[in-house]
Amino acid sequence: MLHLASTIISRLAKGSNHLASVTPEVRRAHEPDIPFYRITWPDSDPKAPNYYHDAEIEIDARRAEVVAINLWNPAFFDYPFAKYISNTVYKAEPKPPVKRWMPDRKKYRAPTLDEVQTGITNWLFLCAKLAIPPGSAPSVARIDWDRSYVYTNYAIGKHLPVCQIYFKNGTCFECTRGVVTSCFSQDAYYSSNTILDEGSAGAHGKVTKEWQDLAKTLQQRLTGELRVSQALLASFAPRLNSSPAPVIGTEGITRCVVVWHDREEDARRLGTGIEPRGAFVAEFDLQSGATMWVVFENAELIAALARVQLGER
Repeated sequence: MLHLASTIISRLAKGSNHLASVTPEVRRAHEPDIPFYRITWPDSDPKAPNYYHDAEIEIDARRAEVVAINLWNPAFFDYPFAKYISNTVYKAEPKPPVKRWMPDRKKYRAPTLDEVQTGITNWLFLCAKLAIPPGSAPSVARIDWDRSYVYTNYAIGKHLPVCQIYFKNGTCFECTRGVVTSCFSQDAYYSSNTILDEGSAGAHGKVTKEWQDLAKTLQQRLTGELRVSQALLASFAPRLNSSPAPVIGTEGITRCVVVWHDREEDARRLGTGIEPRGAFVAEFDLQSGATMWVVFENAELIAALARVQLGER
């Protein structure tokens, strides 16, 4: 398996294969009857954290077939060819108007006034602790009641009602039994709640921040401001949810999404074809350094947030 993976990596590299000098890591699925292997090449930069990778291949050992591949190092990118294809083949289709989804009141009830008031208090508290812009004058009077609704998020609990609360300016948050589990600023970009379109100036500019630094700052706020245990956060590995990584000094979209994966869940899902869910996810602005939204779905993280939001401040 290792020879096959190394051969493929060598063929995909543009120019010299600098990964030939990097020792790959080989992992097998936890269950012995699942013959899938994941071969990972750590970041060739010796100063990079141990969860940074240059490339990753997953192989079905029964047929010696590649079932998944990720290439993060720029050595694999063919920018001239991509530009050639873009300039000679690609022609953007007219963007259709965005039609907002509205809840069917026969299926989704509106949140109560008590649910909204409790949620707003804890949402503002969480925004302040995590430095997420809450928007202007958030109050019950500015709630968009037509868009706000209550649903069930099975990742959190199949019997727990989740309130999704919208403000008229586009700001949104979710809470369950008063505990806020997600916050979205009004100009979030990578979100179905967004009010920004693809050409919006709010998401464009010059990249001045590294996503790794912003992810580290968010982790520090979680442990320092919200008293989440460092041991719990250490079980999650942050990874950029797109490729390639934005380069400081470049112009373009300055937003990125970072997913903190559960390391154990990654191993359990190996070979199943199921993408692991993130323990929590955040969008960052790489120009201003702001956190634009964050969503928590790990039960232990939500329990830690509940202890702080429900009176242990």
